[in-house]
Amino acid sequence: MELLRRLQLVDRRVVYVLLVAVLSVPFVWPYSLPIYPDTTTRMFFETIEAIARDPAEREKVVLLLTNWGPGTSGENDPQFQVIVEHLLRRRLPFVLMCSIGQPEFHDAAMVSFEQARQKERERARRRGEPMPTWVYGQDYVDFGYKHAPVFASQANTIITKPREFFGQDYVYKRDLADDRSFPILERLHSLHNVSAVLTVSAGDEGKYIAGLIKGDYPHLRIGSATMGIVANDLYPYVKSGQLFGMLNSARAAMEYRALLNPDEPTTNALDNAMSLGKSLLLVLVVLGNIAYLAARWAERSGRLAPLDRRRLPPPLPPLSRRFMWSLFAAFAVFYVGAVVVEVVQDSRAGALPRPRVVRADDQPGVEYPRFERVSLERLRVEARAEAADSLNPLLAGLADLEAQRRYSKLLERRISEFIMAFLTVGVFAFLLGDNRFYRFIEAIIMGGALAYLLDNIDKILVPDWLGPIYAGLAGTAHWTNALWLLLALPGSLWYFTYSRKYRWLNQLIVACFIGLMIGPEFKTQINLVIPQILDTIQPIWPWVTDPNTGASEFRPSRVEHLVFVIVAVLSLVYFIFVFRPKTAAGRGVLIAGRLAMMVGFGAMFGNTVNTRLSWLAPRIGFLWDQWLAKLLAG
Repeated sequence: MELLRRLQLVDRRVVYVLLVAVLSVPFVWPYSLPIYPDTTTRMFFETIEAIARDPAEREKVVLLLTNWGPGTSGENDPQFQVIVEHLLRRRLPFVLMCSIGQPEFHDAAMVSFEQARQKERERARRRGEPMPTWVYGQDYVDFGYKHAPVFASQANTIITKPREFFGQDYVYKRDLADDRSFPILERLHSLHNVSAVLTVSAGDEGKYIAGLIKGDYPHLRIGSATMGIVANDLYPYVKSGQLFGMLNSARAAMEYRALLNPDEPTTNALDNAMSLGKSLLLVLVVLGNIAYLAARWAERSGRLAPLDRRRLPPPLPPLSRRFMWSLFAAFAVFYVGAVVVEVVQDSRAGALPRPRVVRADDQPGVEYPRFERVSLERLRVEARAEAADSLNPLLAGLADLEAQRRYSKLLERRISEFIMAFLTVGVFAFLLGDNRFYRFIEAIIMGGALAYLLDNIDKILVPDWLGPIYAGLAGTAHWTNALWLLLALPGSLWYFTYSRKYRWLNQLIVACFIGLMIGPEFKTQINLVIPQILDTIQPIWPWVTDPNTGASEFRPSRVEHLVFVIVAVLSLVYFIFVFRPKTAAGRGVLIAGRLAMMVGFGAMFGNTVNTRLSWLAPRIGFLWDQWLAKLLAG
């Protein structure tokens, strides 16, 4: 009985260290497991395949909204990569757009985009196929980043008039209103020229697009890729057909990759790490609940004394200061040693590590190392070859400068990886409990986050507000641009929240924003809820009789709807407080309603844990597969 009680009181540091150790195993001892795609993932994949097979749909454009950043890259990055790989492989023209967060969010997506293109080239090399190329402005175009503070209020303009909203493309800064800027723009004039709208985001933008736009454009296909913590809210919209499919967290990206590459339907190290982490947590939850129920039964039967939590000793004593400083010193020695090794390798070879680039002379079927070291001279040769292939004399003259830029980027990237490794291990220091080293790292990260926010002044506030005002006052633009200055008056009302006497002024601007959102929200809810209500009006008897043959057929989908009806009724009955049942059957109904809700809450909690692991596992993978792997690259 005491052992069962101890299982309930396991120190959280033990769980943290055990979880990190389990997540690290697949990166040290790799293995593969089969993948079984989920229904919503398969629906997403098959819809894109159907578009690729339809000649009329291939003439249209796919809108890919990429509203995610470094904070959610653990889930959104693999989703975005595999979707881009699919679009590139099927040669479906698409438009990249970003409208949330900060400009750095768009930059993170572009790094992922380049990795997707590199994977497609690597796949072609392994299969012995011609090296694929994609022309910017013809196969795809990047509309770049433009901040939409509230997506719901601007979703209609972003999706129905993207050329007008973004104004110019990101790469060449050409006017998107002119069809002659890029060949792909000749296809994109309205949503009737859009084959699908795909959203990769940390939120539920797909739901808002379905609510605000799909009512006016019933033909529009909308697919959503989002975090596990948000996916619970989107499942009903997939079932009702308002979304044609959904990718739920990094797990769905793994499933999508298996569908896209049926010759490689197995897991990789990152997939296995998250699977092991979830398995560990599942075992711990089961053991904890068994221990709790057994200890509770023992307390009621008198075999175990009741637990007094007010006098509960810590499961493990705090770690000694000497032990903590010894661990920090060992990490410092290892980290400095890694820095010295990297500097020596870089200076001796005159080369920097990077992911290996696919070459025309690579042999199909041969396994090459993932990383290589390249010198400045090697980069010059590559840049000159690219310039010669483009037949552009201007690019040929700038080839050496381009090589120098790439070398500087590689150096900058490597230095940033060492900084990221230091910060990642510093955050993991919390596994030992709250300590000064962790607080120091936390302060650095918070300062970096604040610096990114201040960067918005130069990239958002100045070009979108201060720039037009100055142009209007200086006479270099129409004088009406100066009227943007009037926005400072209502904007200043937000800051009266810090005044006790004039706080009511803050409520005025809050009321204005609420009023501004009510209109679109009414339309959104009507367009979202009515299809949901209609989807619930379905027969629940699972056996269907054929009127011609008299044969009885079993329909599993009706069983699913029957379960939905039972759970909905039980949950609603639990909240009827007019009367309380006095019979055993009535109390059983209430207990069943409570259990039904607990199952739902458990599913939500499971997706929350899935999200957290999708953030943690890539950081461990970065230490093994990026930082240390490049250190060992020859």
